[in-house]
Amino acid sequence: MYLYEAIRQVLEANGNVPMRIEDIANAINQRGLFVTDARKVGWRAVGDIAKSTAPQFEVLIRLRN
Repeated sequence: MYLYEAIRQVLEANGNVPMRIEDIANAINQRGLFVTDARKVGWRAVGDIAKSTAPQFEVLIRLRN
């Protein structure tokens, strides 16, 4: 399984609601779908934009208070 498939499975299982990158990584690891960390999930989520291909994920970036 590829990382983008694991991310998609976690998001779909949670009702496609916004999730923190850390929570996505934890859910992927707990389910044994893929061995990953928050950094890898974040890079995968925004990597399509850097390659100028159609993005598969919407990424919301906001400042912490």
